Amino acid sequence: MLCAGSGITPIFQFLRAILDNSALDKTPITLLFANRYEEDILLRSELDAFARDHPGQLTLHYLLSRPLETWKHFRGHVTKPLIKEIL
Repeated sequence: MLCAGSGITPIFQFLRAILDNSALDKTPITLLFANRYEEDILLRSELDAFARDHPGQLTLHYLLSRPLETWKHFRGHVTKPLIKEIL
């Protein structure tokens, strides 16, 4: 899955539906969530909790186009090589 900014809202509902039923639904999910700045990341604590609670099912990647030097995740813009790298 790929989303940016407020586009996380419908994706979050989809994630919750799958992960709240993970005993029956084992769908593997990779999510790339792009934003400009770290403080723009909506639902970050909830997404991090999903990733922590479902490590074999949800792989979560953050991407910032304008990160601080301390940012430890992906930087730049969504590109075909980046998508290939995370998949």
